[in-house]
Amino acid sequence: PTMYHYISKPYRSVQRVREVVSTYFSLKPGGIPGNDDNAAMASLLGWYLLGLYPTPGTKELLILSPFMPGYTIDNPVLGKAVVSVRGYDARSIDGKIPKGVKAYVEQVTIDGKAHSSRCRLSFDDLFPGTPEGERKVELVLTDREMEGCGDGPGDEPASLSTGGFLDLKMGAKA
Repeated sequence: PTMYHYISKPYRSVQRVREVVSTYFSLKPGGIPGNDDNAAMASLLGWYLLGLYPTPGTKELLILSPFMPGYTIDNPVLGKAVVSVRGYDARSIDGKIPKGVKAYVEQVTIDGKAHSSRCRLSFDDLFPGTPEGERKVELVLTDREMEGCGDGPGDEPASLSTGGFLDLKMGAKA
């Protein structure tokens, strides 16, 4: 569902995640699809509900849209991340987002400063890096299905085609 970020259509990722959660997850018996050994599906659902998706093998988090107006993650090593959602509308969490309902990220601020991308952030952006530290992240929602992730070349999610993974020296000899 999150692959739409890679073609500059993050609003479609939000729509697909809403459809997937609504269709495949519930509080009833069998409400987690497939075999949930090691809580893989439950953790995927947890990330979706937070409005984030961790890109495997990286520190990158794709920004979706939370299913709640705010939350705090208190990590005893990395510190506290306090996420608030401006413009949250509970009607946005259905399988299909109604017209005119704010559900798409228009802007991200970190500790009061505008973040260049509305599609991605790093674990380093989310957490302060010290047990006693606190980082405040605000997601501002809109009802517009906005394309693109920001104005800069580094605002799109990292990918092989854009060179985002070039820092990984595969097969480099020591």
